[in-house]
Amino acid sequence: MIFIKKDGVEVNLELGVETLKGILIENKKNNIQREIPYILPKKIEYSPNRYTVFIFFHNECPENYIFQVYEKNINQRIGWIFPIQAILSNSHSYADDEHFLKIAYPAFINLIYSKNIQPHNIPLLKENLTLEDFYSINSVILILDNKELKKINNFKIRDYIPNLYQYGYSSKKNKIKSNKNIWNEFLEDINSNKIRKRITISSISKKLKDDDFIFYLFEEALSKEEHPVIRFYLLYQIIELLIRKVFNDQFKKKISFIKLEEEDLFDLNKKLQEMTNEKRRINLLFNKYTQISSPELEGLFLDFLNIKEKDEKTSLADLLYSVRTFLVHNYRQVTIQQKNLIGDINFYFERIVIYLLINYNEK
Repeated sequence: MIFIKKDGVEVNLELGVETLKGILIENKKNNIQREIPYILPKKIEYSPNRYTVFIFFHNECPENYIFQVYEKNINQRIGWIFPIQAILSNSHSYADDEHFLKIAYPAFINLIYSKNIQPHNIPLLKENLTLEDFYSINSVILILDNKELKKINNFKIRDYIPNLYQYGYSSKKNKIKSNKNIWNEFLEDINSNKIRKRITISSISKKLKDDDFIFYLFEEALSKEEHPVIRFYLLYQIIELLIRKVFNDQFKKKISFIKLEEEDLFDLNKKLQEMTNEKRRINLLFNKYTQISSPELEGLFLDFLNIKEKDEKTSLADLLYSVRTFLVHNYRQVTIQQKNLIGDINFYFERIVIYLLINYNEK
């Protein structure tokens, strides 16, 4: 059922029959009949019930950014992702692609039947309706094949939200403009303009799936907050979350080997104190619980800290801790030049955080 609002009063339009040009919607009692057109070639090979559709948002996504979606663990295509304009226009490069057309019409049908469809204040006299009357122009359609999803153990879309966020796809509407570097995520080669044909998405680590803050961060907090320093603090909360898990894991492993009659209690106390050291735990996180490097982020950290030449023993984790400490304790001393760096730092820091969430592993 679709609602059209007229002067604040909802008028129900029942979904009718499929026509040659789209879907008929009507209210027989009030003698209202409208058609929502489908302008692409109609290719009906699979039932719309075979697919599940999720709505995401991207503020700057061109209509030709149409990608096959692969799941990393099973290394198979599980669906497609594309802006809503891709099924409202036939002027893009996939308009006659038989593989895209197979899922475009099921996506169209699912969108019309979706519980996510929103009532709008559309004049009853408006003859021509489109999906744009019911969905935001910034909507992105993620359509997944239920048959393929069965190959993934306990599939939940929220487990993939951080990785989708990496590509600029948000599960909530937001006003955040994409960092200029985000478009490199869509290129097959950073040095070319050739758009990739697929993206590969990964679930976060199974050790982290029960932590609601992770999903709050990517669904709510980052979608609303524009201030770069606050965004840095929010991202660092994931580091705090993970290094607490590092401590718990290290502590459990240490305790399991302790034999009090053989242990020097003074040395034991010293080792336990070392385990609480934040910088040490970040290094463990970056080098033992994951394996991570980022020359770009390292360079930005050095610029922020005004370090001309890095000591070979200074790690990325050390630099992150130093930047965090400076922002927390000496924000009043941050220069304009340093403030201008934080936005670029956040772009690469977000990538690091997402990588950690996906690859965190307690061996």
